[in-house]
Amino acid sequence: MQKKLGYLDALDEILKSIDINPSAISIGKLAKTIALNINEISAAVDKLVQDGYVDKINDLCYKITFDGKVFIQSGGYVRQKELEDATIFEFKQEKKRAEEYQRKLLAATWFAGIAAGLVLIYYIFSWFFPNSGCFIPKQ
Repeated sequence: MQKKLGYLDALDEILKSIDINPSAISIGKLAKTIALNINEISAAVDKLVQDGYVDKINDLCYKITFDGKVFIQSGGYVRQKELEDATIFEFKQEKKRAEEYQRKLLAATWFAGIAAGLVLIYYIFSWFFPNSGCFIPKQ
């Protein structure tokens, strides 16, 4: 008995099976090599046709397109999903780094603002009380 495939794996396997046949292949012949029922295979082949990777020769026979050959050689649906997942992961990581940088920048801005405010208070106080000796040593 064949092991049950995930849908992305099944799409890749169907595309590979269509690719290795020099002439058009029928859904019945695919059903003998893929661990899916005929309805699932038919739906998968319809998706491959819709995506442009397979051409429908007649009601039951299909042939791979050049785009299908390129797509399956580049890894197929499984590789495409892996790349999408990696891109999403990298985007989330970058977003976390940007948020962390934003928090640090905000803290530094507050620190600079408070320091500038203290310097301003010092100069205002020394302007109004030039001989107080609190901040400036007496001579």
